[in-house]
Amino acid sequence: MRAAGAYIGALRSALWLRLQAWPADGGFAAFAGLRLLIAALLVLEVPRLESHDRFYFHHGGDQDYYFEYALVLLRGSYARMFSVNLGQPAMLAAFSWLLHGLVFEDVLTIAVLVNGFLLAGLSVILVGRLALEITGDRLAATVAAAVWAGMPWLLWLAFGLHPNAVQLRMPYVPGAAWLHTIADGPALFFSLLGMYYCARVLRQPRIALAVLAGIAFGVSFLFRFQFVMLLPLALLVLFISRHWLAGFATAASAALAYVPQVAYNRLASMQAGMPGVIPWLPGYVYFGLIDPVSAQVYWLNPKLNIFIDMFKGAGLLVGVGVLLAGVLLAVLAAASVRALGGSRALLLLGAVPGCIGITLFTAIYRENVFRFTLPALPIFSVLAGWVISVLWKRYSAGPQTV
Repeated sequence: MRAAGAYIGALRSALWLRLQAWPADGGFAAFAGLRLLIAALLVLEVPRLESHDRFYFHHGGDQDYYFEYALVLLRGSYARMFSVNLGQPAMLAAFSWLLHGLVFEDVLTIAVLVNGFLLAGLSVILVGRLALEITGDRLAATVAAAVWAGMPWLLWLAFGLHPNAVQLRMPYVPGAAWLHTIADGPALFFSLLGMYYCARVLRQPRIALAVLAGIAFGVSFLFRFQFVMLLPLALLVLFISRHWLAGFATAASAALAYVPQVAYNRLASMQAGMPGVIPWLPGYVYFGLIDPVSAQVYWLNPKLNIFIDMFKGAGLLVGVGVLLAGVLLAVLAAASVRALGGSRALLLLGAVPGCIGITLFTAIYRENVFRFTLPALPIFSVLAGWVISVLWKRYSAGPQTV
């Protein structure tokens, strides 16, 4: 038995040394290839999902609304105000112009290829690099890239434990794979890119990196304004690290990247005879200062605030669960600050609610927790990679990470 244990330990050491000798981006690229394979198999109905027809994956008709916006942009008119931002419609408009498409089905294939293959594949490399930048741990980054690459299949397996597995798998598995032709995938990709450049600024305080971070955040807001919580998080991280100039450069470049939305909103509101609206907010956000989900963000309204409403009639079991979750979060926060430093720990832990967005503070989040938690899955992957690496180093007799 002792000889067998020694042999297994030696084999594990050899595998780990071999992994360290392989360039990090090579490993991330391999997992990106796995993600592309998973996406291709999902298109080919492996595993099979309900309401799926080749490149079409069910999503309640939102894609048609995006395409209506795309046709308005394609005509160069500002005849309508929309309840979504112009990022995804602009992309669909470009595809429509390129393919001379007049209906959504004409651009469906290329939209799925861009969202679910190109951006999703690159996102695996990006998650690996972000994990490496935040943790400085090769094993954590490798696990993060692997978990994010396999997330669609992991969700498919996890939903198998639920009695309504078929209904849950139908929208959320392709949603995690970014195979829907909606704004979630591109918005999250550019948000991750902004966090990556922000993390690099902590190591290399260069203004160019800060500007790239700001542009990435601004572009992500053009797709989904709800991710705006990530910008103040990034600014806080930079400011507490005393990178003042980089913080101001990030904020300014994010604002400049958002100018196209401001311009469209202003032109559309004036044409609609509503010049008094707030032009820097998207679509149905016009009539409130911080109202990106249709007048639902009000802390003092117990009917709309999830944190007030969720405890109404809560029993002892819910209270114990919340208490345990709070203790776990406190332990995780203390461990991450000690291991990573305050700035990187804040960026890592704060990105989870940041990726969920402002919807976290609304009743709409409670109504569809799965849907609005999906954007946080890449950061959960980074957290999982870091926790696994910490446990490996603490309890394994194998070689230590560097």
